[in-house]
Amino acid sequence: MDFWLKLSVRVRLILLFVAIKVVPLMLLVWIAWNQTRETAYHFGEQFESLVETANQSIRKVGDKAIEDAVNALDTRARDEIERLTTDTALSVADFLYGRDADILHAATLEPSGTVYRNFIERRRRELIVHGKWRLSEAGDWEPESVAPVEDYVAKPGSRDNETNFHYRPPTELKKESLPLYLEMSFIGLDGREKIKVSSSPRLRSEPRDITRRENTYAK
Repeated sequence: MDFWLKLSVRVRLILLFVAIKVVPLMLLVWIAWNQTRETAYHFGEQFESLVETANQSIRKVGDKAIEDAVNALDTRARDEIERLTTDTALSVADFLYGRDADILHAATLEPSGTVYRNFIERRRRELIVHGKWRLSEAGDWEPESVAPVEDYVAKPGSRDNETNFHYRPPTELKKESLPLYLEMSFIGLDGREKIKVSSSPRLRSEPRDITRRENTYAK
């Protein structure tokens, strides 16, 4: 107390100002600093947690999208394979039904070499001629001659078709019309061919005794 009374009024005012203004201000600054540091620390933890949660969500969404895309592609591929195999099976069945109809029709024909030859010649199909093949040095089969690739470049034609536009040049296939049946014969009850016509040089044209296995094409 004596120390305070010995101080001048100016010093007392300064000390009062420091005690009233500066000290509380420093205390507030210290409190604010501590709160800011704690807030930044908690915010950092929450930010890391948020980033980790976001990454997990992105990974889950990405994995789900990939899984859905793979399933969609698998389903599309399966449907296309099923459609292709079904169409192929229907084509084969239609071809076989046509041959059944030919057999029923052939059974009604009058036995005659001319009639049989007309029957064979009128039933033809176009077959793709692949040409000659050779064995490459790598051990793979390859065609001896390769058809030239068309250098024509197709254009979309409109802006709507420019997106992912793709052009595949036409494949030129050499075809040849060949008879469906190699031979037709009329066989008597004794097992001998009475009438026989052939459309292939691989088969003998003269009538034979088919009771003997060696005289048949398939033995």
